[in-house]
Amino acid sequence: MAWLDDVQRVALVVRRGGFKAVTHGGVAHMDDTLAAALLHRHGAEAIYRYNTPEEILTVEGDVVVFDIGDFFRDKLPERYVVLDHHGVRDPAEEPSSIVQVALAVDAKLKPLPTTLIHYVDLFDRYGPAAKKWAG
Repeated sequence: MAWLDDVQRVALVVRRGGFKAVTHGGVAHMDDTLAAALLHRHGAEAIYRYNTPEEILTVEGDVVVFDIGDFFRDKLPERYVVLDHHGVRDPAEEPSSIVQVALAVDAKLKPLPTTLIHYVDLFDRYGPAAKKWAG
């Protein structure tokens, strides 16, 4: 489970503080919006919305890149940590970026926000088919 290694790397970046975060540009989705809010609450100095490696490379310092695509992983230097679930063959292989971020910041959530994140994760990974699990 390589994604857990990435979560642990982000946890170290968050504990150090003074980091920045990048997610995709275009239409904001619930998963990346909640993940950005968690990162902001846990010390992100800025959150950017970019779509290309060239744009992302303009961000200085430690950078958490989330929900933007696994293909960025090989195009960015070591100081960039990528949390993503896109590109996996089976959606069950990895949780969505909001779950990965919540784990990385060690979020202590109450039941209602936990339920919200659970359903956002399911809808992000499985699309409208997840309605059957939401009741």
